[in-house]
Amino acid sequence: MGYEIEFKLIDIKDINRLVSNLDLSKANGKFKYKRDSYYYVISVNSGRIKIALTNDNYISKMKKDIYIIIFKLVGIPFIIVSLFILAWSNNLVNRIKKIKEKVDNINNENYTPKPIDDRYIDELYILDRAVMNMQRYLKEQEEYKNQMYQNISHDFKTPITVMTSYIEACEDGIESTDENN
Repeated sequence: MGYEIEFKLIDIKDINRLVSNLDLSKANGKFKYKRDSYYYVISVNSGRIKIALTNDNYISKMKKDIYIIIFKLVGIPFIIVSLFILAWSNNLVNRIKKIKEKVDNINNENYTPKPIDDRYIDELYILDRAVMNMQRYLKEQEEYKNQMYQNISHDFKTPITVMTSYIEACEDGIESTDENN
């Protein structure tokens, strides 16, 4: 990132007046000089005092550049991760809706369930298989119950039909009602 730094010299007639604004006990600080704010850093090396000065414009530019860098390092990855999470959660919700539809139609004989996508072998896949197995089991139990009713009905109808036939035969005189026969 290139910086365009504007060098502006402070019109200082009296260096002592400028230094009197500095707190030499601190390594850095801020002062006002002719209605402008300045920042300074002091370094002492081999008995020499070096003073570096800058104004608010440079600090503002640095803050802006730092915010841009922070946005690039944090904001953009946050947005990308949020989009991935959104897509994943949307997929998850759709899969849950399909399982709910199967549960709602679990006793509907005309409903033909479609298995959810088997690309993801996870808890929802296992739940989907369990719901499909339960639906298949309920259909088998319903068929077994119907078969049992038919068998019981047949078992009741056969003796009743025999007795009805015997009574009709007796009424028609084909069969005698004597107990000796």
